[in-house]
Amino acid sequence: MSKVLPVFVILILLQIQLIAQTQSEQIISLYEAENFESIIDLKIENPAKLTAHDSFLIGMSFYNLSKDKEAMPHFARAVELKKDDAEYNFFLGISYLFLGEYEKAKESIEASSKVEPNSPLYKIALADVYYNTKDFEKAKSLYKEAQQIDDCPDRAFVMLGQILMEEEKYEEALDAYKSSLDQVDQFYGSFIDCLYNIGSLEYQLKKFADAKNTFSKLIELRPLDYEAMSKVIQCCYATDQLEEIDYWKNRIYDGYETKALPNHMADMFCFDQFTWNNQQVLAFEKFEQPDAGLFYKHIFYLIDSNGDIDYSVQTEHSEAVISFNKYYVLGKSDKNGHSSFFDYLFDKELEYNELKQAVIDIFEDKTKASVSSSKKKKKRRSKKKKKQL
Repeated sequence: MSKVLPVFVILILLQIQLIAQTQSEQIISLYEAENFESIIDLKIENPAKLTAHDSFLIGMSFYNLSKDKEAMPHFARAVELKKDDAEYNFFLGISYLFLGEYEKAKESIEASSKVEPNSPLYKIALADVYYNTKDFEKAKSLYKEAQQIDDCPDRAFVMLGQILMEEEKYEEALDAYKSSLDQVDQFYGSFIDCLYNIGSLEYQLKKFADAKNTFSKLIELRPLDYEAMSKVIQCCYATDQLEEIDYWKNRIYDGYETKALPNHMADMFCFDQFTWNNQQVLAFEKFEQPDAGLFYKHIFYLIDSNGDIDYSVQTEHSEAVISFNKYYVLGKSDKNGHSSFFDYLFDKELEYNELKQAVIDIFEDKTKASVSSSKKKKKRRSKKKKKQL
């Protein structure tokens, strides 16, 4: 019996091979052009014929479009076809990590690390898994291991400090971030993040002069960092360097006028924070200042142990205040309603230390409210069902 295949069979086999080859080349070409949408829209006639690399690139296309759930089966198939590929396992693990499936993420990323044990990227990813499961000791150990490897990504340095902050080991966190400055790239966001965290830790540790220098350096690198400007103002109040405050406030107000402020500063900014009776007080200044009518300008929020607002004391402008030839009166807002304290009246250009002491007097109930209005709950009328006869 002849073993020579008929010509038409050979042609069909060649055509199938050509189609498969063209499909792979098409996926590669689209991926290199970063045309991810076109890849995920491709009609794959025979998915079983896709190579591990084809499946991986399709998965990466979904991944780059932040569609981790859709990427996962393609990464899983790539791993199924090529179990010992470190990159395929890594991205499958990262997808699991993003979706909160930490055990599966750990298993896949550990597989990557077994293939390439000296990869800082895989150590960091595994540390991220432990970080998300609150196993801080293992996470810290892996971040430190990654730091010892050449070309270690910045994340290992930033996250070590982050964990120490969450553990409230503030001095250790400060040292970790300071050490990181020599390691992370000054032209990327990690350097800025480290500087910001260093300044925040210095402020928390009451190293106000150091914090001011750190935030000032941050502004040199990013001249429109309005959050850092508000931090400098807080440092100025803490160190009683009041002569610099107007300059920094004016710069923040310029940002308000040009609509350049970040969203969380759109209406007001934090200009001071301090502790009273073991509670944190955050002082904000609102930008808006209408020509007439009631408005609040400086708001002091008293924060409870859960991080929620207990109540606020604020400077208030109204027609009633004007009748006293003053611009502001102190008011208090809490869950019970609102109170005004006409023992505390201020001019438009007020003296901050005097205002701060008056606010503390109200915290300490040293004076009675002049006017109070309570929030009365409206009683709901219950609808009675008619009795059926």
